[in-house]
Parts: sequence; structure tokens; C-alpha cells
Amino acid sequence: MADREMEAAFEAALLADVVYPFLVGKIGTASGPFNCWTGLGDLELGGEIYHGGGSAAQASPVEETSDLFAAGMTFALNDIGDEWIQTALNEMRQGEEAVLSLGLWAPEGGVAGVLPLFKGLTDVPMLEPGPERFSASVSAESRFILLRQASERRHTHEDQQIDYPGDLGFEFVEGVQDDEIKWGKN
Repeated sequence: MADREMEAAFEAALLADVVYPFLVGKIGTASGPFNCWTGLGDLELGGEIYHGGGSAAQASPVEETSDLFAAGMTFALNDIGDEWIQTALNEMRQGEEAVLSLGLWAPEGGVAGVLPLFKGLTDVPMLEPGPERFSASVSAESRFILLRQASERRHTHEDQQIDYPGDLGFEFVEGVQDDEIKWGKN
């Protein structure tokens, strides 16, 4: 289905008398993305399989601001079994991509489309014991969090050669920094 057709189908589903939404989450792990959705069973979407988490799959509200602000959110799976605990313990990594999307079912059946709500990077996963089973959650921060990190690159000839071998644009930077330049007339 072409993007324009998908957008039209999504808009039609949004304007229908009854709207059937669902959430789709994709969280990066060491062995590839972990895909989950808020329905039951497996869902094929965009050539990928999303595992149904039902009511156990949850996401915190997505915060939007007009400021340059690194808003975050949390993905959670409640009352999970041993196989998902092992995934959380062994596969989840900090700094992996996390995406939350809103999906809509078409009134005539099938998926009308998905709309990305949040894209960010994962933090450290948390496991919390429950009465009988565990709950796993991972917070994710917007990519704006990267703006807070100091750059490890420098404006030197050597650093320029990493990306552009043979470029001489920074060749004289080191010598110029100690020069005294007089502007105007004496």
C-alpha cells in the first residue's frame, strides 16, 4: 500500500463513527528489535511481526512541548513469564532505538495505518516483582538527550582527516591559534 493510500485509510479510520486504536512498540535489543502491540496474538505490520501483549503491554503518556526538551516515556510489560524476563535481562541495552506508534483498525477490517508518536533511545531496563509474576519496564528519552553530550570531535587537522582524508581545510588551525592579528590602522 502506498503512503498516500495509507494516510487516506488512516484518516478515514480516524473519522469513522467508531475508532479502534492500538499501540505498537518497537524496542531495540542486542539481537534485534523486540516488537509488541497492545492486542492479542501476532500482528504483521510493515513486514515485521509484533507480539501481542494485550492489557499487559503499556506505555506512559507521550509528552510534547514546544521547547527543545528531552521528554521521555516508559514502555512496560506487566505480569510477564520467564521467557520475557530472560529477554529483559539478557537482551535489553542502553542507547537502543525505541519507537511508539498509534495504529488504527480500518472500519472494513485490517490495519488502516500507524502514526509514530515517539522515537527515542532506551535507558536501563527495570524488573519489579509482583504478587505472582514480574513486570519489566524500560524508559526511553528523546534523541534531544544527545544534545547534552559533549562532542568528542575537535576542529583539528588530524580530526578532519578521519572523515575527509586529504582535506587541508584545517591544516593551519594549530599555527593560527597563537598568532596575534591586528585589525585596522596603527
